Amino acid sequence: MRRKRTRIALTLAVVALASLVLTAGAANAQTVVYQDNFDNDGIDVNTGIGGGLEAYNRQGGPWLDNGDLDFNRTGNNDRGNVYSVNSFDLSDGFKLEVSYTFDSLRINDANRICIGLIDELPAVQDNSTYVNDFLNRSTQDKYGIGMNLTNEDGSQGFNFATDSAAGGPALTSLSNAQTITTGTHSFVLEVDSSSNWSYSIDGAPATTGTIDGSGFDFARDYQFFTYGQDNHHHLKIQSVTLTSAGSVIPDIPGDANRNGFVDDTDLAILLGNWESEPLIISTWSLGNFTEVSLGDTDVNDSDLAVLLGNWTGPPPPGGAAVPEPATLALLGLGGLMMARRRRCCLRP
Repeated sequence: MRRKRTRIALTLAVVALASLVLTAGAANAQTVVYQDNFDNDGIDVNTGIGGGLEAYNRQGGPWLDNGDLDFNRTGNNDRGNVYSVNSFDLSDGFKLEVSYTFDSLRINDANRICIGLIDELPAVQDNSTYVNDFLNRSTQDKYGIGMNLTNEDGSQGFNFATDSAAGGPALTSLSNAQTITTGTHSFVLEVDSSSNWSYSIDGAPATTGTIDGSGFDFARDYQFFTYGQDNHHHLKIQSVTLTSAGSVIPDIPGDANRNGFVDDTDLAILLGNWESEPLIISTWSLGNFTEVSLGDTDVNDSDLAVLLGNWTGPPPPGGAAVPEPATLALLGLGGLMMARRRRCCLRP
């Protein structure tokens, strides 16, 4: 009777682990194509994923990576933007997550801030024509999507910009339902392959909708992009994560950079953001793995325990696949069941 109970318990454990592995793979079919925590190593250097950034400016100093992606100009009409050097195929849909801080909603003097994705840009750009706030004004012939944080032109909120190739130039407000305030915040924007969108500020229930007409053009490649203008605000971006749908790599608790492994790189990210509240609202990419389950907003010993409990070590040389911890446990329990069954069958 005892052996029978043991076999039942092992069977249930294997079924539960199999369900966990299959569910994780199905629910988190995504891959991070761009991620940067801006660790004071220069605009063009990114130790995360997806390559560095390039900055353009007009009438004022450039953007800086001084531990944050920083735009703090002093001139009345200073302006500048920064964008990822690489562009990304997001044809299966995407999620853009940004943590940021800014300090002025002044509605005059061209106080403008926007953050989002822009259609792949030509290799050579002239500063005077390129430095523009395409998510704030309808006159810019650019295609993209994102958040306009200020309201100088009455276009604050989640916006969609079309260029002349798509019947524009035009700027469409998708939603301004969620209140934008100064201070430290985070937002998440998502668009699926059917042009259904959602956005959330500071974890609020998502506002949703669909891009009408021809929908969002997934045939284009996109770059991360942000723009700042004037001297009435100080914008700092703490982290950016751009995720494309369609990958088979599931999220692993503790895997801050979402490369499929929990290792020294993830530990360094976590320790670099240790107990960062209230300066930063920490997200997964900053090492906060318990934000959803426990509702905390800083990186602490709970997150460290999650990371250590899911430690895999670095990717092996040559990129050979290494089973995840749940998979290893599943295989181990399956082997144990087979061994016990064999012993039982051999007994007289």
